[in-house]
Amino acid sequence: MKLEMITVKDRNNGYGISKDLIIHYLKKKGIQLLDKFETDKPKDCSLVYSYPTNLKWVHGPKKVCFTMFETDKIPDNWIPFLNKYDLVLVPTEWGKEIFERCGVKTPIKVLNLGYNADVYKYYDRPERDIFTFLNYEAFTIRKGWHELFEAFKREFKPSEPVRIIFKTVAKEHGQNIVSLNQYPNMESINEGYSNEQMFELLKEADCFVFPSRGEGFGIPPLEAMATGLPVIAPNAHSIQEYFSYRYMIPVNYKSVKARYDNIEGDLGNFIKCDIKDLQRAMRFVYEERKDWRKKSFNTSQYVLKYKIENTVNNLIRVLEKLCQ
Repeated sequence: MKLEMITVKDRNNGYGISKDLIIHYLKKKGIQLLDKFETDKPKDCSLVYSYPTNLKWVHGPKKVCFTMFETDKIPDNWIPFLNKYDLVLVPTEWGKEIFERCGVKTPIKVLNLGYNADVYKYYDRPERDIFTFLNYEAFTIRKGWHELFEAFKREFKPSEPVRIIFKTVAKEHGQNIVSLNQYPNMESINEGYSNEQMFELLKEADCFVFPSRGEGFGIPPLEAMATGLPVIAPNAHSIQEYFSYRYMIPVNYKSVKARYDNIEGDLGNFIKCDIKDLQRAMRFVYEERKDWRKKSFNTSQYVLKYKIENTVNNLIRVLEKLCQ
């Protein structure tokens, strides 16, 4: 199959991180990829893995958009674009329901995204003198680090053998948020890491915390669970797709109005994690850390179905059927 693929240049957002893996496995499966500038070459299908407004770059006879959004309402200007595609792919049932409710008439299929199982593997963590919570994502309001910062500060005294690491995905996403002089049990890392460095960072952690206000899919919790970590997160938005009460700890939340700096109009609602309940969840995992360690291998096995290779295999099947 000859596939024209239109995607993002930024390698540090959700699309950018996953698109490199998708491209890698598409090529590995023998799919011939063409970019948007190869307009003179015949193609079987065009895939937009980005915002649907990139339709202007599409030249294939069949047009597919693989996209997502983080709130319970997609931007109004997306709808006319989405209705010009032959097929829309979204990574969760939650997203499918929202797109349909907002007026998308094009057929929609759910295709889960996934994590890089070649990098993020099970790690049998030793018992340690200091328990480490970890959060990594962009330092933005949507990612909920403000609530996590406040919850940890309130719950754990500097004298306790507990620490937290905040890691942003790239330098340009923010400044260091923690003064180590003021909070000796907190650390912030504000630099780009390779996949291998991220795996090493996860090996240092004993629990992953992900209090995001909204996700299109949410790959970091899967990466953490693949290594055997318990995950604290809200059972909300896209995380519902893979949430497990056996291997994850839910956090209470409320709805708040969604706002973006670069998107205007009514964008529906985010959720916001309850700080006191975040405190409860972190204290619970810390106090019951031996029991969570016993579950670590089964945790890693649970997420194997969310490997990015499975995503690509399913994507190829969907595209081949469409192009028949």
